[in-house]
Amino acid sequence: AGGEGLQPLLQYLGILLETGAQLSQAETLELATPLLHQEQKRALLERWLKEGKLTCSLELGDACREAGEVSLALSVYLRAEEHERVCECFAVLGQFGKLLLYVKKVGMVQPNYLQLLTLA
Repeated sequence: AGGEGLQPLLQYLGILLETGAQLSQAETLELATPLLHQEQKRALLERWLKEGKLTCSLELGDACREAGEVSLALSVYLRAEEHERVCECFAVLGQFGKLLLYVKKVGMVQPNYLQLLTLA
C-alpha cells in the first residue's frame, strides 16, 4: 500500500519534468529513490540528469551509490561538485588516471590516496 501513495507524487513530478521544469533537491530525491530500485526506470533518471532537469546533491549521489549505480553516482557528484565523493567513485571504478586529473583540475589538496586504493 505504501507504493500507491507515491504514485500521484511521481506522476506530478513526471509532469513537471515533461514541461521542462528543473526539480528542487527535495523533489529530485523523492523521484529518484524509487526509480533507482527499478532497473527499467534508471534510464529515465539518467536522461533527466543529462538534460539538467534534476538538482544534483550529495544525498542524490549517495542514493545512487547505495543502489549500486556507481557511474550514475559519479555523474551526480561531478555536477554537485562533491570532490571527495568524485574521487571515491573514480577509485571504486578503478579509474585512477581520471582521479589524478580531476584532483589536479579542481585544485584539491592531496586526497588520501591510500584510503582511495582500499575502495578499488
